[in-house]
Amino acid sequence: MSLSPYQPSEDQTHVEETLPHVPLDQLARRIFLAWERLRIVYNSVLAITVLCVGTIYYLQYRPTALPLTGILGVIIPCIGANLCFFAGPIVETYVAWLGNRTETLRLILMLLGTGLSMLIAIVWTILLLNPQL
Repeated sequence: MSLSPYQPSEDQTHVEETLPHVPLDQLARRIFLAWERLRIVYNSVLAITVLCVGTIYYLQYRPTALPLTGILGVIIPCIGANLCFFAGPIVETYVAWLGNRTETLRLILMLLGTGLSMLIAIVWTILLLNPQL
């Protein structure tokens, strides 16, 4: 056992020997491609959420006209939601680059991020359709 702070400890040496050395660009590419497949699920869940909330609102209140801000107000949040989606692959790439396994992390990030986005989408849709709230 070395007392030098510049020498890796036995635990660090063991971890470095067991994890495969993958260049960062290949690691990021693999992770981002996996997340791009999840983007389809993410966008589908959010679209269904907005459609369900909008349908329930219209069935309950029977408005005579569709507010123009409702249609235009959905485009910007859709772009924002897809920009926020990048947090998942960025965090996973960083954690994987540090040498940790990320199979469970991807699922957790996807579920938490989608749940938070659904909550924001529900509130945003209600506020757009009923501005007097």
